[in-house]
Amino acid sequence: MGSLAPAAKLAHGLRTHGMLMLSKANRQALFAVLIYIITAGVWILFSDRLVKSLSANQDLWVRLSIFKDWIFVLATGGLLYLVLRRQLKAWEQAVAERKQIEIELEKARTYYRNLLATSSDGIHLLRANGELLEANPAFYQMLGYDPENPPTLKVTDWNVIWPEAELLRRIHDLIESPALFEMVHRRRDGRDIYVEISARSIEVNGERCLFASSRDITARQQVIDQLRETTAQLLEAQQVAGLGSYVFDVTTGLWTGSDILGGILGVANPNTPRPIEAWEQVVHPRDREEMRRYFQEEVLKKRLPFDRIYRIVRAGDQQERWVHGLGKLIQDDHGQVTRLVGVIQDVTEQRQLERRVQQAQKLEAIGTLAGGIAHDFNNILASMFGYVYLLQQDTLGNAGAQESLDEILKATARAKDLVQQILMFSRQHEQKPQVIQLESVVKEVVKFLRASLPSQIKIELRVAPDAPPVLADPTQIYQVAINLATNALHAMEGRSGQLTVSVESFLPAARYLQLHPEFRPVPYVLLVLADTGHGMEAKTRERIFEPFFTTKPIGKGTGLGLSVVHGIVQSHHGVITVESELGIGTTFKVYFPGQPANAAPAVAAENVVAMGRGERILLLDDEPALTGALRRLLARLNYQVTVSNSAREVLDWCGQDASQFDLVITDLTMPEMTGLEVARQLHTLRPALPVILSSGFCADLSPETLAAAGIVELLEKPVTRQGLAGAVRRVLDRPPPAGAPPPV
Repeated sequence: MGSLAPAAKLAHGLRTHGMLMLSKANRQALFAVLIYIITAGVWILFSDRLVKSLSANQDLWVRLSIFKDWIFVLATGGLLYLVLRRQLKAWEQAVAERKQIEIELEKARTYYRNLLATSSDGIHLLRANGELLEANPAFYQMLGYDPENPPTLKVTDWNVIWPEAELLRRIHDLIESPALFEMVHRRRDGRDIYVEISARSIEVNGERCLFASSRDITARQQVIDQLRETTAQLLEAQQVAGLGSYVFDVTTGLWTGSDILGGILGVANPNTPRPIEAWEQVVHPRDREEMRRYFQEEVLKKRLPFDRIYRIVRAGDQQERWVHGLGKLIQDDHGQVTRLVGVIQDVTEQRQLERRVQQAQKLEAIGTLAGGIAHDFNNILASMFGYVYLLQQDTLGNAGAQESLDEILKATARAKDLVQQILMFSRQHEQKPQVIQLESVVKEVVKFLRASLPSQIKIELRVAPDAPPVLADPTQIYQVAINLATNALHAMEGRSGQLTVSVESFLPAARYLQLHPEFRPVPYVLLVLADTGHGMEAKTRERIFEPFFTTKPIGKGTGLGLSVVHGIVQSHHGVITVESELGIGTTFKVYFPGQPANAAPAVAAENVVAMGRGERILLLDDEPALTGALRRLLARLNYQVTVSNSAREVLDWCGQDASQFDLVITDLTMPEMTGLEVARQLHTLRPALPVILSSGFCADLSPETLAAAGIVELLEKPVTRQGLAGAVRRVLDRPPPAGAPPPV
């Protein structure tokens, strides 16, 4: 393994130093030769003249010449000694310096060899043609090769991003300009890895090469990919949940938000920092001061979490919405609040749903109360009807008395109708459902309205041909349509306007069902009545279905119309909604579950009223006035009647001898026990004994419940003479159940 770039630089320096030493030695040798030549030349030119000038004696001159030559030899020898000594010292110094450089070079080689061998980064040297000159063990290991038996590789063998021509061009560019970048390498086993490469140019033996270090960042890239995926999932979850995130910098007073937040607030480019005043401007003007106080006093000063439901006015379309803001304060190490991070969710639909649920619960409670009142009132009416029927028979021939009784019956009938409307509101009124086309009933209503429509009001009917039939009581549907239409006409009274009545099909989507749980996943028929009247404010809109609530002046309405409509719609498993705005108008939407086109109608059969044959009837009711009237009515219908105002007493009588009665008529609501319980115990004593249950408030009594208690007929108070006679005769004429003993 070579020393790669750093060691190569040291070797190059050593060679350079040697060449410098050799050049210096040559210069010094040349200098010594020049000095010798100059000295010898000067000596030759002037030494003989000097000797001749000293003596004319030939012998002395000879001896001086010899002495002169030895002086020359000694002088040149000394000079040569000095030059050689200086040269040798310089050479010794140069040798010592070279030896030190060689030592340093070996140290550098050892250092860099160890450094490269232990480095976790893959270090390699490339020629411009992509040939691998040198690489450390980590590089081979990174690519899945054995460092002890390294292969001969070209860069195209492991790079999988660019084709060869493009790759060589990039190597050339990197040689010219260093860079830090990421790319993909392919291991020997075929697995791709992400690497981060730092590359720069160096010169090796006169050739410019690419020196690079590669770091395996596959694990880091996987974390980044997972983070991206998690971020994408988080953004998707926020999108589904309608959550917009935000960050408020307390130190700068600026906030930024996500794109979803921008959609909620109607703000463009929410990532652009904005001052806190920009958020305050989105808050509803009526809530702005309170929200400013809450944010400053409760959140920033008291450092409480931000948790508030408030109204906004969207910046884009000025639409009023409800949002739920949540936030948490972030503090720095000095223990100081730096940011508020949180989310905002549009909860407008949830608020509307909560209001609908609250309204439904309120109406349910009112309906229960109304049903209880109707029960007591029906008992009173039943007594009144009974005694009036008796008086009519007792005063036959008395025209004045008959006229007075007729008026009493009319007033009592109006009271009965009022109670029936209350029962409709509480969804306790008996229905006679049929499979009908809703448009046929609506057309009758429009035809009736047009006959008495003011000239300044127009009515338009729109009917979709694909609307399915519904299972409904036609009379009650007619009452729904006529009540809503009448209210619409009253809203446009004294002004020009238009009433639009439409019938269309409606299929709720999955998202709609999530937001409106009162709907079922079935096709609906939608009845819409829209007027251009004066409209309603929010407070009025929330109370319109309450019984006896009305905005009309005294004498103009009872306030039961819309409550009855609500009860009828609920009893048909339908849904009614209202949209209204002051000065614009009101739109009622009524949804009825659709039925298959071939569904069979459920029509109640007509019954024949007949007189009694002396059968024995046991009459039970805790109201003495009512039992007194009914006893006399049944007696005049040729029945033998035994009356009791105590359930315990009736059970005692039947416990002694249940065969003494052919029929039992019992009230539902009594202080000791209910009529259902009485019927159950009578059924145990004598299963064949028929029981008729009467009530002014038949709350959720299913046919299965009645049959299990042995009840064969249900009478709704107040009952007419014909209705009572028909029910009794119907029950007594029923064949006895199999295995029952014959009547005594």
